[in-house]
Amino acid sequence: MLVKNEIVAQGLTSEEKDAIKTLIRQKPNTRVFGLRSYMWFYVWGSHGNPKSKFSRKFKSVLRKVGEEPAIIDSNYILGTEKQMSQFMFNKGYFYASVTHSVRQRKLFSSKHRQIVEYKIIPNNPYTIGLMYHNIPDSNIYKLIVADTSKSYLVRFAKYDLDNLIREKNRITDILRDNGYYYFSRDYVNYDVDSNYQNNYVMLSANVRNPGIRTHKQTRIKSIQVELDNDLAVNPHTDTIEYKGILYILKGYKIKPVIIDRMIQIHPGELYNQTKVQDTYSRLLDMQLFRYVNIGFETVGSDSSGWINCRIKMNPHMANEFVEEPQAITSDQNNNLSSANYRNYGIANSLLFRNKNTFHRAEILQVTWRAALEMQPKSASKGKFYSTEQNINISLSQPRLIWLPRSWEGARYASKNRTSVSLAYTYETNLDFKRNLLTASFNYQHRRKLVTFSWSPVEVNFIKTNPSQAFQDSLNKVNDVFLKSLFSNNLITDGRFTIIYDNQIKRPGKSFVRIVWDPVEIGGNMVYISQKLLFKPAKDPVTNKYKLLGLTYYQYYRSVLDFRYNHIFDVNNRVVTRFYAGAGIPYGNASIMPLERRFFVGGANDLRAFRPRVIGPGFFADKDSLGIDRSGEIKLEVNMEYRFNIIKRYLEGALFADAGNIWLARRDDKTYPGGAFNIASVPKQLAIDGGIGLRLNFTFFIFRLDAAIPFQNPQLNDGQRWVLNQIGNKGWVRKEAQLNVAIGYPF
Repeated sequence: MLVKNEIVAQGLTSEEKDAIKTLIRQKPNTRVFGLRSYMWFYVWGSHGNPKSKFSRKFKSVLRKVGEEPAIIDSNYILGTEKQMSQFMFNKGYFYASVTHSVRQRKLFSSKHRQIVEYKIIPNNPYTIGLMYHNIPDSNIYKLIVADTSKSYLVRFAKYDLDNLIREKNRITDILRDNGYYYFSRDYVNYDVDSNYQNNYVMLSANVRNPGIRTHKQTRIKSIQVELDNDLAVNPHTDTIEYKGILYILKGYKIKPVIIDRMIQIHPGELYNQTKVQDTYSRLLDMQLFRYVNIGFETVGSDSSGWINCRIKMNPHMANEFVEEPQAITSDQNNNLSSANYRNYGIANSLLFRNKNTFHRAEILQVTWRAALEMQPKSASKGKFYSTEQNINISLSQPRLIWLPRSWEGARYASKNRTSVSLAYTYETNLDFKRNLLTASFNYQHRRKLVTFSWSPVEVNFIKTNPSQAFQDSLNKVNDVFLKSLFSNNLITDGRFTIIYDNQIKRPGKSFVRIVWDPVEIGGNMVYISQKLLFKPAKDPVTNKYKLLGLTYYQYYRSVLDFRYNHIFDVNNRVVTRFYAGAGIPYGNASIMPLERRFFVGGANDLRAFRPRVIGPGFFADKDSLGIDRSGEIKLEVNMEYRFNIIKRYLEGALFADAGNIWLARRDDKTYPGGAFNIASVPKQLAIDGGIGLRLNFTFFIFRLDAAIPFQNPQLNDGQRWVLNQIGNKGWVRKEAQLNVAIGYPF
């Protein structure tokens, strides 16, 4: 049985070694925690002759999920040798030697467990000693040699067949972007002479003509845009000519100027392949059309030098309705007490979407959501219920309105979006009723890997009505901080966000995702406007300025969320997250507003700690209201090893979390030990670890995570490291926290 493949290859790059590993045709059975689980599934499913229908079905499932035992096959080994030899030749190692040997594994020695070793002796690689172009057409020659800095073939570089293929594609793209519509890769070939000098090749890049003729440039004579509208009442009406392009709309109401902004090709221009592809992408990015087809027809013969362009598009249905019933669970500490239990409930959301609302490619979306959550236990009142009603109305358009046209960037115009939204939320629970009205205006500019988002203005009106019992509790505590959190407030802010994600560039490989809010500033516009327009007076009770009778906040906030997915193979990966955030109140605010403060704990955070039971810093007042466990600074690191147990259906995880929150300013009277001090951070971190299971239902992932604390910063010095108690009877059962959630934690 094959237990391992080894490759011995000196002098190769790490990329070449990784590529060689993929050529091995027979691989050992997949291991999970050192066990060949998939192989045993297959063995159990193949043995025996079950009589019942259920047993036969169960064994059939085991065989499908499992893997056949990896019995060494010499045909696979010889096939792998041949592929490795060809790979080495393609990489310039023309006289490489590839051999193999099979040996018995020394550890737990058994003649049935064997290792296959592939030994590669590359010998000296060949490099490009002389490089020239053989191009009889002088016009094509000038285009190709005009920018050799981007060529993949460089003198004295190592010979690599992949670079020859890349250069062939580059030449083809250059010519097709300069009007050579009929040119294809088949016209490019190479002559390679390995006898030129010792370990040098003489390389000729040839671009041949089509027979006795030369390649001819082609121009676009006319462009016709046709809406293939299945619902058109009269398919022969609504024909409009705009900027030389004929639009046949067939009853579909859209301004030609909107489509014209997405079309990068124009009558009379040379054919340009890149502009055609950009046009295709931009039209689809409008989210109005099911499909887009761009075709070309020859005018007369191929040698005429003219083609006609026909763009056909089929619109989506104008209106879309979606209903989404939900079973929900959350960590929120809704009853605002030191007792903290998990919430369970149901929700339902209704979505209405209208496309091309005002005939300028707008998308109007209205979402309504209602939720009811319950805690099976509550410290004082038995079962606890909370409700939430939310309605959100948004309107977006694929352009940056009210901004200079030059800001859009011609190539990325379709990826720009301006949106305005209005949302109202009504929450109720045992302790308070809360009304939240939010209005926002946002610009978004997307590029291939980076998205820029700018919200110049966002306004939040918050009105909270505490119950009499909860108000009495607030009065007894006599905490200005808590009272301000539950007073009626106004938050006005603007923020800038940068999102980087290179997953699309590295499919199946390790990737990075970064979400960074470098700047979020609140209250400045209101403060400056008041100072310029009139002289406001501070409220005599709060000593704060007000707008419309509401206190507003001034603050600065910044957040960084960094995530790295390191993929070992299809069955194993390690995901790491680093989160850092800070908020500084100033001017008209002595604290950060509740909605902009930081919290820790829960199913997506520190998984051994319930929400709002940790922090800030060393603070450990067990009788405090749960809502005050918030901070103005947050640091968190998470690491999770994810592995497949039953292929893509059942996934396991090992994880560790560390983090906490802190106050930006020292307040030993109310929150002793809660201020941020970089020297004390290691001792102030809440640290945990655990295991998890994830059921993959394709359209969503059901997650179970069990975690235990390693370090608890609320305990006294010398007692914070609690993992040493793991051997105590009942400790794990008492301290373990089970988290039930939908989706990955990060």
